[in-house]
Amino acid sequence: MAPQLTWTASARWLIVALPGVGALLMLVVLTLGWFQTRSSAELILRGEATLLVDRVGRAVRDLPAPPSSDALHALVDSEARAGLLFVATVGPDGNVLVRSGPTPEGLPDVADLRPGDFRRDGHRAWARSQRLPGGRALARDDANPPPRGEARPPPRDEGRPPRRDDGPPPPRGPRQGDVSVVVLFEPRLVGEVDRAASATLLAGTLGALGLLLLGVLAMRLLRRNEDSLHRLEQERRLASMGTMSAVVAHELRNPLAALKGHAQLLVESLEPHPREKAQAERVVEAAWRLERLSASLLELARTGALVREDVAPAALVRAAIAPLDDERVRVDDSRSPPRWSLDPLRFQQVVTNLAENALQSTASAPVEIRVASEEGRLLVEVRDHGPGVPEGDRERIFEPFVTTRAKGVGLGLAVARQVVALHQGTLDVVDAPGGGACFRIRIPPA
Repeated sequence: MAPQLTWTASARWLIVALPGVGALLMLVVLTLGWFQTRSSAELILRGEATLLVDRVGRAVRDLPAPPSSDALHALVDSEARAGLLFVATVGPDGNVLVRSGPTPEGLPDVADLRPGDFRRDGHRAWARSQRLPGGRALARDDANPPPRGEARPPPRDEGRPPRRDDGPPPPRGPRQGDVSVVVLFEPRLVGEVDRAASATLLAGTLGALGLLLLGVLAMRLLRRNEDSLHRLEQERRLASMGTMSAVVAHELRNPLAALKGHAQLLVESLEPHPREKAQAERVVEAAWRLERLSASLLELARTGALVREDVAPAALVRAAIAPLDDERVRVDDSRSPPRWSLDPLRFQQVVTNLAENALQSTASAPVEIRVASEEGRLLVEVRDHGPGVPEGDRERIFEPFVTTRAKGVGLGLAVARQVVALHQGTLDVVDAPGGGACFRIRIPPA
């Protein structure tokens, strides 16, 4: 037979661990790259804000003094491609002099936004320039400026104290050198960078999860493949053992029948001699055990097609436990399906084997058998209140010649699982609630 590839538990976990480590490293690299991109985007945003504030400040400086709201609004429209949303001029005392329109919601306090300051608010950014270069005043001292082309009359001296030559000039209204510009804009370039970085991080995260899921899927496929190989190997061994058992059982059948018959005759002839009769009875008992073993071997080797009929599962179960004649066996068939396609004789043998094992596992506790229909399949549970089956032995006990009883031969459960498998069903054992073992038979419709 060609060698088959098997994997140890360590190798299976390694198959999952390698994609997991790769996914983790991918996430770490992507996260670090995302933070680095955000830091770079912040620098780009500050540079974008500096260029925009400088450009807007130069445009405001070139506007007629004082600039009007319409002029600032037109400036916003002209810089719309750069993301400009709002412009305002601010005096040295922090008061807004002229604005391009209504103040948008979220405008920070002007007193908190100092010259040269920069703030980001979600998808928008606020920036305030330094003082504009000097030259012409953006706000005048009087409310009635002279018409264009006329010279301002010289200031009158009436009512004013005489100017002292050694003192500083009196304060005048804010001029262009004292005014700064506040802009609100939507950073277009930085927004694209943020979206690209977020999309890359999301794609990388999905790729890492996909890699991890691929490792888990590979492990499950390997485990399923190993289970299939294990079943095939077990079936191959069972087939070989069945062939050998059939030959041995066939060769022993006739000599055992002759031995048993003569031993029974010897027992009858030794009635006046109790000691010799007891020895002859032991021969009969040994022959009877060999006969049962021979029958079990023939049953194990039997792989013919089932003879299925529509029968009542509850009636089969009760017929299977009738020969046991034990009041400890309790049957719950309240949810049993009325009819099911089964091989009556062989299915009855399965239930008998399971019930006998359950009775032998405990001396006085009851054995509970439940017959029901669940999830579209016939369910038969045989539960005992014994010590249970260790988890490591729950598959071994279904192998031929594996038994935990001193007088057992270890063929009953192997034959039972084989018969259930011929019905396309499953037979397994689990821990019963409250202690003990529960053998479950599940058989789908034919």
